[in-house]
Amino acid sequence: MPLGAYSITALAKKDASGLNIVKESAVTVKDVTNTTTQTIYSDSTGLSTISQPAETDANGNLSFYVEAGQYACTVGGVTKIIEVFAS
Repeated sequence: MPLGAYSITALAKKDASGLNIVKESAVTVKDVTNTTTQTIYSDSTGLSTISQPAETDANGNLSFYVEAGQYACTVGGVTKIIEVFAS
């Protein structure tokens, strides 16, 4: 199973001066066609899974590996369609 890497940073509007990083924000990755939760991994070999909802770290970041495809990635309640390509 070829996996692709993806990284996100959780951000929230602060005020006119910029954005705030949102640490420890909940993240889910679901198949865009049937909304089933997709298995995500912490390594490129697919040996170590990350349970969902996953959490961003203290800097608002989360990196993971997933099978190539399109996904609905929800971070802190906001959903964005992402496309991941095999590495």
